[in-house]
Amino acid sequence: MEQVQETRSSISRRRRRMKARLVLLPAPGTGHMTPMVELAKYLVQHNFSITILTMGPAFPSSSYSSSIASYIESVVGLDITFIDLPHVDLPFDRTKSAMAHLSLFVEKHNPHIKNAITQLRSSSPSAPIHALVLDFFMTSMFDVAVELGIPGYIYFASGAALLALMLYLPTLDAKITGHYKDLEGEVEIPGLPPLPPLVLPGPMLVRDDGYQSFLSHALRFPEAKGIIVNTFGELESAVLETIDEGRCLPDHPTPPIYPVGPLIGVKEKPEMSSNACIKWLNKQPLASVVFLCFGSMGAFPAAQVKEIALGLEQSGCRFLWALRFRPGEGFSMPSDANLDEILPEGFLDRTVERGLVWPSWAPQTEILAHPAVGGFVSHCGWNSFLESLWCGVPVLAWPLYAEQRLNAFLLVKELGLAVELRLDYKGEGLVKGEEVERGVRCLMGECEEGKKVRKRAKEFSEIGKGAVEEGGSSFATFKRLAHQFAPAIIVNTFAELESAVLETIDEGRCLPDHPTPPIYPVGPLIGIKENPEMSSNACIKWLNKQPLASVVFLCFGSMGAFPAAQVKEIVLGLEQSGCRFLWALRFRSGEGFSMPSDAILDEILPEGFLDRTMERGLVWPSWAPQTEILAHPAVGGFVSHCGWNSFLESLWCGVPVLAWPLYAEQRLNAFLLVKELGLAVELRLDYKGEGLVKGEEVERGVRCLMGECEEGKKVRKRAKEFSEIGKGAVEEGGSSFATFKRLAHQFAQGT
Repeated sequence: MEQVQETRSSISRRRRRMKARLVLLPAPGTGHMTPMVELAKYLVQHNFSITILTMGPAFPSSSYSSSIASYIESVVGLDITFIDLPHVDLPFDRTKSAMAHLSLFVEKHNPHIKNAITQLRSSSPSAPIHALVLDFFMTSMFDVAVELGIPGYIYFASGAALLALMLYLPTLDAKITGHYKDLEGEVEIPGLPPLPPLVLPGPMLVRDDGYQSFLSHALRFPEAKGIIVNTFGELESAVLETIDEGRCLPDHPTPPIYPVGPLIGVKEKPEMSSNACIKWLNKQPLASVVFLCFGSMGAFPAAQVKEIALGLEQSGCRFLWALRFRPGEGFSMPSDANLDEILPEGFLDRTVERGLVWPSWAPQTEILAHPAVGGFVSHCGWNSFLESLWCGVPVLAWPLYAEQRLNAFLLVKELGLAVELRLDYKGEGLVKGEEVERGVRCLMGECEEGKKVRKRAKEFSEIGKGAVEEGGSSFATFKRLAHQFAPAIIVNTFAELESAVLETIDEGRCLPDHPTPPIYPVGPLIGIKENPEMSSNACIKWLNKQPLASVVFLCFGSMGAFPAAQVKEIVLGLEQSGCRFLWALRFRSGEGFSMPSDAILDEILPEGFLDRTMERGLVWPSWAPQTEILAHPAVGGFVSHCGWNSFLESLWCGVPVLAWPLYAEQRLNAFLLVKELGLAVELRLDYKGEGLVKGEEVERGVRCLMGECEEGKKVRKRAKEFSEIGKGAVEEGGSSFATFKRLAHQFAQGT
């Protein structure tokens, strides 16, 4: 403890700094606010302080204020502050396009935004604003950013395909004369397949004031210090590579591109919601319902509504239809539908046993996450597509406006992630009931195209989730972005744990030919829930019945899995150890790299194992809530792959580790935890031959971990000691707490 006190004392003598503050500027509208709030949540998880400046609606809307209120409610307890900008009175001139009106509406907020940021600076001079993150319809705010000397970034909440088009649009504008909609042949854009002109974004089709506004935004993209994109590398690898190569912006350096998605807000356990749509879904069979929803701006005329009703009725499928209505001609915001006026007579009665028409706003993310939903008829807005992909729900593409035709074309033709609905883009005629019926039936698996799309949706759901997990492509990109926002290295450790190596780095001995960036050990940063015994998870319920510190927990991270032969050796070791155990078992089938999947226990576990150990063990064949399990008082040991997050979580909970590294830096972690820090029991592994760990070694390791040898007893004691030290590091007066203050000073000085 003397060494710990000495380390804390030396840290307290360093300069004080703190975490970075960012200001986010979404364009008005639910489709713009939603992804910006999700980005804010993600930034907060990585220790940024967020302020979101909000505008009123650009177009008359009865629901916009309530949606803003719901966003504020969703971030209660997070370091996210909303500031309402002063009202701008700009009546919608129906002789102008919606795009031109939106751009002018946003531009008129420039002085209000400048004032708001100036006031933020003056009210908290010790917490400077490190960057402005702008919606891509907010490019006029680059003027404010330059004037205030704050770096400006774009958050591009659509896909990389549209980004490629936007970057290339000034080049395209110089090449093409006349209206794009009248072009013969296809449009060539680097990184994309040849595009039929009519799938280009709506504002591009005619060279009117809307097109000029769209082009003006594209012209300012090169001014961004970076462009954050709500996509992931595995989904749009070719176009992202093309952008990075500079081919979409041939006459200007391309800003750094940061694909950090999918960033969405899908709630767990939607079945628990009190919403009437969810209650209805709770009564439907698994994956049996097709959900129709067309976004905050999506609505159809009465004639098209009747054709949709006809198609749904003839399809025989179960359905949930969020039906909103736009009265009259021209542009206006959709309103709640009067079903008796717009649906065919008797439709609701004839479909009452298998369908629900909801005439108002519906909780789309909760509905898509519900296990009863098996298909999604969508306008192909990018947010909606990512939500459906996350949930593994296949899409029937019915694009309506903005960039949705481009999204739909690529989802169908390039990515194979949507079923095509045959639309008359040129004539813009009605989609007949027969085509709606065909599309819905195909979507729900009654044709080969639908079956393929359903399979790919499930596959990319797992890939997308993996992208934002530790070790995933978007997770790694976000780390790069965080360094760009704050040019330093923030480390999830604490000085008392790794004092010698941190001092060596600070001395510059690890980077002899270059100045070492400032190092900020701010950990342990983990998300441990209090009172895990209150969870409804089946693993936690099982643990609630076990004695104190009696259970060894086996879990090997999101990528950790073993071949069948190793699984059998683990089984043998656990059975022979006599210890209580909870084993999160996932399986990787076949050779080569693939994401682990849920295990089929009857296929991979030895016959009778579950019966013989049912009184003292639980094998969980899927994802398990690791942090809640480690925090449970019944857990007394952790057989772990030694991923750093997992180690910190176990250390926080005072749970000793049996080190079984698998990949990445885990062998290094395990070696140091065993040999240097004395915080893990060693499992004897054949690193060179990569042979199986035999059941006898598993048994020995588990018994030792649970205190049946001197090594295990020492590790258990040190785990408890460093649990208290780690918690103290992040409390006021602790070493990591002081490091956050050091960051504040750095940003205040603008260095």
